[in-house]
Order: sequence, then structure tokens, then C-alpha cells
Amino acid sequence: EAKIEKEGGITVPNKLITNIVSYIPDGDVLLSSNEQAEFFIETAQSKTKIHGIPASEFPSIPTVEKKNELVISSKDFIEPLLYCVFCASRNSSRPVLNGVLLQYSKTDRDLVMVATDSFRLSEKKIALEQECEDFNIIIPANTMEEVLRILILTGNNENVILKMKPNIIYTHQPNDLNIDHQIVFKAVLTACRPQPGCVVKKILGFETVSSTEWQIKDQAHCFCPTEYVDILEFIERKIKILEQAYGKELRPYPHPRSKEGVKIFAQYRGLEVGLKFAEAFCLIRNIR
Repeated sequence: EAKIEKEGGITVPNKLITNIVSYIPDGDVLLSSNEQAEFFIETAQSKTKIHGIPASEFPSIPTVEKKNELVISSKDFIEPLLYCVFCASRNSSRPVLNGVLLQYSKTDRDLVMVATDSFRLSEKKIALEQECEDFNIIIPANTMEEVLRILILTGNNENVILKMKPNIIYTHQPNDLNIDHQIVFKAVLTACRPQPGCVVKKILGFETVSSTEWQIKDQAHCFCPTEYVDILEFIERKIKILEQAYGKELRPYPHPRSKEGVKIFAQYRGLEVGLKFAEAFCLIRNIR
């Protein structure tokens, strides 16, 4: 339970506050902030100050219309996901197979899950009574595995809510060396034509090490970032995830697709904008 004396908001570093909270003993905790974006955590034994960022600078969270959502019990969602996700390919040369296909048709009212690595194929159907608009989407397998772990930890008493209509899409660069990356980019633009009623407002292109930078070095083909994200808090986790999900794809240094290469590349992008580590993106389209 919490007693709110005055409403307010502030953005604080996730890793830092998680570490602090893990050491707080049982008892009352007083949380407060000031106009200088300083966040205070007070207990009977201690007082901690964290330098944060004004809540107004936190990225706005896109809203999704409730009419286009499916509500499924976690128990009904876990079983078919366990059945399918292990079949997804781990080979980055065919990204379309690196995910789980979720397909829904309001005609049949079935949610279909499919995954394949071109050698194995797994398919499961979930019969639903509710109805929403048809959708067909591929979600990365590592993302689905993370969702699976969360659902298992929270138990079978929760509901899974699937909301469609993405507002922001991240995709490959049109000038990547890999032909399949170019095809994916064209497919995204084709699927997201800015017609009346299109919900996709922003498309960002990301760079892929050992593909984007290996293209022809001229103005027409070079990746020119327009947006940067500070990933200082996440760089070690990013390296760890790369090892877990793409271990077979990593190469020894000085290959760019090595653990050291990925980290150095993030440092380089950070240097461009005064950060220690950054992820860079190129704006393809932005509708405001």
C-alpha cells in the first residue's frame, strides 16, 4: 500500500534504482523528488539521492485502441508458445525464420502460432470466442522466449493481451550488403504505405554489423544516422544476449561481428553524440 501526499513524476536509471531497492529492508519508504530532477529514497536507516531526468523528457508511450486486442489466459498462451518457439531458426542469414508467426482470422476465431527453421515445423491453434481485426505478424523468437519466462514466473492467473497496430517500426537498411535485408526493407515499406488510416507513424532503419558497413563507401550507400539512443545501461546485457541468441554467428575479434567489435561500434556511435555507448538509427519516415 502507498499513501500519495503529492503527485509527481521523474525518470531514473533502471539498473541503479533496481540495485538500491534490492538492499532496502522491510519498513516504510518515503519517495520524493524536486524541481532539479533529484530523486530521494528515505528509510529509517538511510537516505539516497539519485540524479534523474524530468518525466516530461521520457518518450511518450503510443496508445493502442482497445477494440483491436485479444485477451488470452496465460495458461492457454504458454502451452502453444512452448510447443512452437524452439523450432524458430537461430540463423541470422534468414531473419524471416528467426521469429514466431502469430496469425488471427476473425472468420475462424483461431489464433495460430507457427515457427520453423526450414527443417522443423511447429504449429498450434488457440480457439477464441472474442473477435478483433485480422492480423499477421512475426515476433522475434528471443522476444517470445523472454515473454515465456515472465509468464511462467507470474503463474497461470494472469491474462495475456495482444494489441495490434504498431506505431513505430524498426527495420533493416535498404543499402545493407545482405540481399535478404534489402528485401525485408522493401517489404516493410510496401506493408506500411502511408494511406489514410495507416497506424504506422514512424519507420527507423538500424545498422547491422558485418552488413551495413561492408556496403560501397559512397554517399548513396553509406548509413547516415539521424537518431541516437543512449545504451550505457544496456551494453553489457546486449553483449550477453548476442552470445545467448547468436553465439554461432559471432566471430573472433577483429571481425565486426565479435563481442569486442559490437562494443567498439557502440562506443564509436556514442562518440558521435557525446555518449559512452549509443545505438544509431536512420529516420525513414515520420508522420506527426
